[in-house]
Amino acid sequence: MSNNYAAAVTTSDSYEAFWDILNREAELVVGIENGNLSLAPELIQNSRLDADNAANISALIWQALEDLKASGVKTYYTAEELREMAQNISENGLPQENVDALKEQGWTDEQIQALEEYIVQNGTKLQKTLT
Repeated sequence: MSNNYAAAVTTSDSYEAFWDILNREAELVVGIENGNLSLAPELIQNSRLDADNAANISALIWQALEDLKASGVKTYYTAEELREMAQNISENGLPQENVDALKEQGWTDEQIQALEEYIVQNGTKLQKTLT
């Protein structure tokens, strides 16, 4: 796939297409299972669209990861780092810069509180899972 294609398609377009293709595939499979074998060529074409779309989504994810790395955002954490983060959030809540970023993305105070409570409630499970 060319970079021009990946750049020309937005992430929301790709994910919307993913669901449209998936829904159509389900309809076609049901139709074929019910004996309408004339749908087979469309199912094959739909599967090709699915493969192209998956490649595009992969390219967009790869580009987003590269952009994150270039901006200095850490994309990998050790088990110990994750334990420390869960413990810190359990004791102090989310850092203010994270709360501010979530609010900028449209999160409500209730949603942020629910996230903090989830981390507190599941931090021990996370720690056990990572050990």
